Amino acid sequence: MSETSSGYDPKYVRKCRRKAWLERNIPRVITIAGISLFVFLSLYFVFFFVSRTRWNKFILEYSYCQYQANSGDSCRADFGGEAVKVDPRNAQSVFIQISSGGMKLMLFRPEAEDSISLSFGNGSVMHISPVGDDDVYVCLHGEEATYRFYIGEGAQFTDIARVLSLSRGLAYPNEVWEEEN
Repeated sequence: MSETSSGYDPKYVRKCRRKAWLERNIPRVITIAGISLFVFLSLYFVFFFVSRTRWNKFILEYSYCQYQANSGDSCRADFGGEAVKVDPRNAQSVFIQISSGGMKLMLFRPEAEDSISLSFGNGSVMHISPVGDDDVYVCLHGEEATYRFYIGEGAQFTDIARVLSLSRGLAYPNEVWEEEN
């Protein structure tokens, strides 16, 4: 110990001050950490609840559009300069792929130029765009709202494009869309 002539040890005083500061501030740090964790978890669950609710509304709106298109035989796909009258069974196959794929993310992104436009005959339009290698981004402009999602592993853009194409529509051929005057 290096003591001065008055018995004052600066290292010991710093150590005592540091210990006093920690004893005084540890409860504050723990409180702030607990509040931060609570806020983070609350925001996570709120985001999860909102996105899951939005996904359920999307599926309801999409199934309603699909029902109207199937009953009116008015499901139309526009892709690559072709206007295709989609067979109801092929449209149902696309619905199953998208709904079983599940929601990956709920993000906002403009539709790509090489997207597929799927019209349902009731004014609702869904844009299906490729993302990356074979992922799918879906934007449904429905009667009630606009829904935008990245779709999970169950749906692949090439499969959807193949089902909706004029040349090959699964086991059920699609037809050329003819405008009625």
